[in-house]
Amino acid sequence: MKILDSSPVIAFYTELDEPEILHKFIELGYELKIPRSVLKEIENGRTSDPLKSNMANGNIEILASLPEIDIFHFKNRYPYLGNGEIEVILWWLKLDSSVDKNYCIIDDKKARQIAEKHNVVFTGTIGLIELLLKKQAITKDKRDKLLNKLSSSRFRMNKSF
Repeated sequence: MKILDSSPVIAFYTELDEPEILHKFIELGYELKIPRSVLKEIENGRTSDPLKSNMANGNIEILASLPEIDIFHFKNRYPYLGNGEIEVILWWLKLDSSVDKNYCIIDDKKARQIAEKHNVVFTGTIGLIELLLKKQAITKDKRDKLLNKLSSSRFRMNKSF
């Protein structure tokens, strides 16, 4: 399962305008899921309609709500994290996670630091693209085109990548 924060969804659905690339993970046997707070973060932006359409098609599922008290405690401990990032991390911790089964997909540096502190297995948008190449779901040429398009978009990434 890939538990997605808002940035990878926005990257594939809006910045790259290639949600089918993200959906290749479904063909590889993974489920794509987002917490409710991630949906709320995306709801009023350009990514909302394509996301909702793909949710209706079953490509991405919404995870059930987590107990508010768990979110509250995590937010008090890490007030600089957004609700989406918090729920992505909490969902991973809630699941019987392993490297082979579940990944958090988060790009925010502070969220990644907290995920690492909790031994959460994570990658980011660029890591997803690299994984697709490794699994031969895309070509090296396609990977390069995606990374070039991302680097010239509003997506924040290390320009030296």
